[in-house]
Amino acid sequence: TQEKAVQLALINNPDLFAYYENLELGYADLLEAGLMQNPFFSASVRFPSQSRYHLNNLFDAAISFLDLFLIPLRKRAAEAEIKVIEAEVGQRVLDLVKGVQIHWLDLKALEVQLKEEGKRVELKQMAAALADLQNKAGNINALTARNREIEYEKAVENLKAFEADLEAAREKMNRALGLFGKEAFWKITGELDEDKEPDLPGLYQMEQAAVENRLDIEAVRREVHAIAQRAKLKAWWTYSNLLIGVSSEMQPEGFTTTGPSIDLQIPIFNHGQGEKKRYHAKLEQAQKRLLSKAVQACSEVREFFKTASKYRSQLEDLEVRILPNFEKQIIAGQTHYNVMTLGSYALLDLKENEIQAIIEHVQALKHYKKARIELLHAVGGSFALVRKQE
Repeated sequence: TQEKAVQLALINNPDLFAYYENLELGYADLLEAGLMQNPFFSASVRFPSQSRYHLNNLFDAAISFLDLFLIPLRKRAAEAEIKVIEAEVGQRVLDLVKGVQIHWLDLKALEVQLKEEGKRVELKQMAAALADLQNKAGNINALTARNREIEYEKAVENLKAFEADLEAAREKMNRALGLFGKEAFWKITGELDEDKEPDLPGLYQMEQAAVENRLDIEAVRREVHAIAQRAKLKAWWTYSNLLIGVSSEMQPEGFTTTGPSIDLQIPIFNHGQGEKKRYHAKLEQAQKRLLSKAVQACSEVREFFKTASKYRSQLEDLEVRILPNFEKQIIAGQTHYNVMTLGSYALLDLKENEIQAIIEHVQALKHYKKARIELLHAVGGSFALVRKQE
C-alpha cells in the first residue's frame, strides 16, 4: 500500500541515510569548535665559541589566549550550522515521502489503465475477426477489413507501451525504496479511489503557512543566522593571533632566566577587510535566496491549488454526467443490437468509448491526488497547521 511504501522508504532508502550523516559532520564540527588549539613549544641550542661558556639553551611554551574568546563564538557558529542541517534533513525526508506517494499513484494508475487497454485490445481483436469473416463472406471489402486489422495492431502496440511505462515506474519506486535483487519483485496493493478528503484550506492561509512552515525556507532562514554567527569570527581582534606562554633561557654564563612571553600580530594592514566584505556578500546572497524561496513557495501553492481545483471539477463532470451517460448508452446500445437496429461495430465503438472515459477518469483522479500531494508538500507538510490559522 501507499503507507507501507512510505514506511519502507524511510527505513531503507540509502540516499536518505547518507544524508543523515551530514548531522554527524555537524556534530563533529561542534566538537572541534569547543577544543582549544594544542600548545606551542619551541627549543633552540646555541654552542659557544669559547669553552669557558655554557650552552645557550632557549625553551618556549605558549597557548593561544585568543582561543578563550573564540571558542564560544565557534560553538555558536557550529550550533547554527547544525540547525541548518536539521532543517535540510527534514526537507529531504519530506521530499522522499512525496516522491514515494507520487510513484505509488503513477504505478496504480498505470495498472488500471493497462487493464482497460487490455479490454480495448480485446474489442479491437473482436472487430478485426468479425471484419475478416465479413470480408470472406463478401459483405465488406478488403480495405475496410484491413483497417480493422490495423486498428487492432495499433491497440496491441499501445498496450506494449503501457507495459513499458509500468516497468519504468516500478524501477523508479525500487530506487526510492532502496530495493534490489529479489527484493525488487513485489506487488502493489490498495485501490486508486477517491477518498472523502476535506475541502482545501483558503489560498491566502496556505501561502502564509508555506512561508512560515516550509523546511526548505526555514533552512535558508537559519543559514542567514549561521552566516551572521560565522562573521563574528572575523572581527579585527581575531587577527592578532595572541599567544601567551613561558620562556626560559640558560645564559652562556651559566644562569637561567625565566619569565612570561607574549606573541601577537598587530592587525594594521589586514584586519579582516576582505572577510567582512565576503560575509556581507554571503549574507546579502542568503537573504535574497530567502526571498526567492518565499516567492517560489507562494507560486507553487497557487499552481497546485489551481491544478487540484481543475481536476476536482473534471472528476465531478466524469462521475456525475459522463460515466453514467456511457453506462446508459451501453444499455441502450445492447437493446438496439438485440433487435438488430444497431450494428456490431457501433456497439463495440460504444464500449470502447466507455473504456476511454474510464481511462480519462483514472488519469484525472491521479492528477488530482498528485496535485493535493504537491500542495500538501508546498504548504509545509500539514493542512492542519493551515486550518489553525483560519
